[in-house]
Amino acid sequence: MKTLLVITVIVMAYLLASDEAHAGTLEAEKTCIATAIYHEARGESLLGQIAVANVIVNRMKSQWFPSTACGVVYQRKQFSWTLFPSKLVPVADFRNAHIMKIAELAMLGRLIDYTSGATHYHTTAVKPYWKHTKTYTVTIGNHIFYRWK
Repeated sequence: MKTLLVITVIVMAYLLASDEAHAGTLEAEKTCIATAIYHEARGESLLGQIAVANVIVNRMKSQWFPSTACGVVYQRKQFSWTLFPSKLVPVADFRNAHIMKIAELAMLGRLIDYTSGATHYHTTAVKPYWKHTKTYTVTIGNHIFYRWK
């Protein structure tokens, strides 16, 4: 009986530690999405900010991108603002309710995908070389969204 009690305590400690680790991972992933929303779409409407989160989530679901939010956001040469770390605004400086809520809903899979599965986008001010290799889905604010053909 004493052995069973010891095993139960060990299992409970493991499960509690796993939940804490999961909560920490979820918070880190949420922060990565929020940072991307801020740097990519802070001047956009709420819909435009949700659309940026949609792209991150769609990339996480794609076999062609990392499966985590931080992996997607910080994948080499995907988001131009990540190329200049000294210019990044710390999350504490922009942590506001609506950006964090969008990021949280994205991590929970509760956002409506207004981009129709887009995995790429660019501003209306540029014409990237890759735009003809993708299928246009929607324009929201100053961003044009695409998905794989």
